[in-house]
Amino acid sequence: MPGLKQQFEDILKPIYQYMIDPSQISCEDDIVLMLKSQIRKTKEVSPTQWEVFQQLPKVLTKNKDSFGSLFETINYFLCVGKIKLAEEPENLKTLYLMADRALFTVNPNQTINNSEGAIMIQLLFQVMTGSTALDSIFEEVLNRVGQRMQDTSHMPTHLKKHILGIFMSAMNYNSQLTVQYLESKSMTAGLIQELSQIKSSFTHEYEKKVFVIGLSRMLQCQILPQSLQPLLVSVLNELIEMLSSLHSQVSKRVAAAHAKEVKKDEEDSDEDDSDDSDEDDDDEEEDVDDDEAEEKKAKGTESAQEDGKATDMDAEIDDNTNTAAGGKDNAELDLTDDDEDTSDFDHMFDLKITIDMMKSPFKDADENHIFCAALRSLSERAPEDLNMIISQFSAENKAKVTNLLASTQFQFVDKQGEVQRVQRKIVRVRRRAGGPTPGVPTEQPLSMPPSTTPAENSDQKAEL
Repeated sequence: MPGLKQQFEDILKPIYQYMIDPSQISCEDDIVLMLKSQIRKTKEVSPTQWEVFQQLPKVLTKNKDSFGSLFETINYFLCVGKIKLAEEPENLKTLYLMADRALFTVNPNQTINNSEGAIMIQLLFQVMTGSTALDSIFEEVLNRVGQRMQDTSHMPTHLKKHILGIFMSAMNYNSQLTVQYLESKSMTAGLIQELSQIKSSFTHEYEKKVFVIGLSRMLQCQILPQSLQPLLVSVLNELIEMLSSLHSQVSKRVAAAHAKEVKKDEEDSDEDDSDDSDEDDDDEEEDVDDDEAEEKKAKGTESAQEDGKATDMDAEIDDNTNTAAGGKDNAELDLTDDDEDTSDFDHMFDLKITIDMMKSPFKDADENHIFCAALRSLSERAPEDLNMIISQFSAENKAKVTNLLASTQFQFVDKQGEVQRVQRKIVRVRRRAGGPTPGVPTEQPLSMPPSTTPAENSDQKAEL
């Protein structure tokens, strides 16, 4: 198999040579997608592909600093080739500079282009978590992000949330470094307030995870800054509400997908049954149709002529309908002022698809476990302070946090082979005589969860 891969790559090398100057070709998008396909299938980045990677900034230049199809390919280079990137800072810097160009471009579709640049920097911090690969450019990156934040000439909410998400992803990479940077710029309190003001714009599951994981990592800092102390109650309330919203959203999506599968299975079953009955009906209908045809042919009745006219008219209507539909489909879009809103909607939809398709460690992360770890960290350092904070929660949020502490993430594979992750409450089953009925949860006091995953306890089961 390795020999076949090398042979195939040798065949592709002449095609890759065209990437030296993509301005002279019109098939650079096809080559870029071919790169992604090969990396995805082989789950590795070859030396030849790394050579092509150095030419990708030229493709970005040709695209006027818009990622487009380039986004997915670079995403694969980052996730599959992260070890190589960490070992070779020049490649890492190349990737960052491409994202920086997209973040600052003012070319058409600026909101989308800037957002893709911001999301790519988020992925950079997320993927490199656990290493020191970004330490040398850490301050440079956040300085540039802060510079973009200050440019309010074009800062719609849809863009701002992704720029704030960079700081949240940096928290995951190194929370202490990020907090120190924010404190040095007197940005900590302002960042929390900005997040709180636009929290309703975090609608995608990924965006909500960025919100939750980033703030939870911040709370795990060994030394919390004084500027954050007055905001702890509001931060924890925001986290609880966002977590509850995320879990509800995931549960609804999984339930809808399951209902769709059940409906499809029922329809397939009905079709199988109808096919069997149709075979019997067809035999009977054929006999009747043959008799009617012979009778019309023999009599030459006017009804037969009328049937022919009707058929010709129906065919004409179909032809006209198809022509009109084809004309509409092939017509060029007239992007006048009246169509600007529609165009913006289309581009935002494209960005949503990009987020759906991209690979990110946050998508697989257990945000509930990270939140609980933040609560444990606060409890270990200042249990009295945490108890005082919890006492200020509303009754609704107290109930929510109790459920969050008693929940864990479960995974399963659906019929399409996709891994689904849902939060389920863990119920302790007491089997001693005279105890509560098995499977019926008992009211639990608000307390910190154990450091191990609740599902590891053999005396616990999921409340499905």
